[in-house]
Amino acid sequence: MAVASRKLKVESDPRIDEVEALLPGANCGGCGYPGCRGLAEAIVSGAAPVTACPVTKDYSSIAEVMGVEATSAAERMIAKVRCAGGKKEAQQRFIYLGVEDCSAAQNLGGG
Repeated sequence: MAVASRKLKVESDPRIDEVEALLPGANCGGCGYPGCRGLAEAIVSGAAPVTACPVTKDYSSIAEVMGVEATSAAERMIAKVRCAGGKKEAQQRFIYLGVEDCSAAQNLGGG
C-alpha cells in the first residue's frame, strides 16, 4: 500500500492549501463553489477572483499568496423574498396559523 500510495500520488499546487487556510472555513457555498476548498482551487487556477468569498474581510493575504493586487470586494448579495403562490398554486399539506400574506417575510428582509 505504501508503494502504491507513493507511485499514484497526485501532486497539487501548494498555494491551494495556503489559500484555503486564509478562507473562513464556513463552506457556505455563497461564492458559488462547493465549499472553501473548491473556491481555493478556483482562485489558484484563475477561474475566480481573490475577492470571490463573500464572508472574508481580508483579501490582501489571499492576493499576496497569489502574487496579485486585491481589487475591491465583490458586492454583497442579499436574498429577496417575494410571494410566488398561495393556496391556489400549491396543495395545502399543513395547517398554518401565521400571517396569510408575505408582509412578515418582507419585513424581515435584508439578510
